Amino acid sequence: MFRMAYAVAAMVAAVIAATPPASAGYLIDPTGGTVLWEDSLNVDDTTQSRALGFTFNFFGTPRSAVDVSTNGNLNFSYFDGYTNTGFPYSVAMIAPLWDDLYIFQGSGQKITEKSVAGQYYSVTWDVSQFSNTVPRYQFQVVLFGGTTSINGTTYLPDDIVFAYQRVDADFRNGDATVGLNKGDRTFATLPDFESTGGLLGEAQAGLLPTASQMLLLARPDGSGDYGGDFVTAVPEPSTWVLGAGGFACVAWWTVRKRSRTGSDRSLAAAA
Repeated sequence: MFRMAYAVAAMVAAVIAATPPASAGYLIDPTGGTVLWEDSLNVDDTTQSRALGFTFNFFGTPRSAVDVSTNGNLNFSYFDGYTNTGFPYSVAMIAPLWDDLYIFQGSGQKITEKSVAGQYYSVTWDVSQFSNTVPRYQFQVVLFGGTTSINGTTYLPDDIVFAYQRVDADFRNGDATVGLNKGDRTFATLPDFESTGGLLGEAQAGLLPTASQMLLLARPDGSGDYGGDFVTAVPEPSTWVLGAGGFACVAWWTVRKRSRTGSDRSLAAAA
């Protein structure tokens, strides 16, 4: 059973609680963004390379572009693999919900990009599941390229936000992968899910915060890794600074560095 780890907020005073998002469950309202894929045809297992509009450091490596996969992740290898696996994995990846996802013709579904040069880049998925029209997944990733204020909340360069509006408890082949993967043996995932490398089963789908004003924030720790400040943002008031009043926060994220031996799971080969 998943146990949420609580951290004393004095340790994460730099993380500021999120204010109400522009669209319930999202940080960035995707309305008016660039549609990367839509429902004029069935869409399956494809990728587009997109410029960020800034330089983003991911685990210390500077990136100016990402490859957006229809299967619920950003990567840097034009990767469109549909069989998700646990981390570590040989493909560097930002995975708000890596699974075998699909857009059905005539469904009204789409994947949308929205950005402001030098400030942020976001992708919002509104998709279903391969061979199954019933499940619905609506989620978003936001990468920050500069100090950016959204509705009174300040986000810092290289911050990563995962935001969820709807995640049905029906994953393809029984699980989905959530987390950050450097591409070697370093990854960040939900506490108590390090042993599965970020694999969440259908019973854990409800752990992803779909309520308005809630999101997952990953902030670099200053050494090139994502560690320490991996928390769910707390609803209003927007001026709360975690730690200022001794508040507690929910520690959703932690970095797990593995030096795997022959008895451990080896790095998966890139698809």
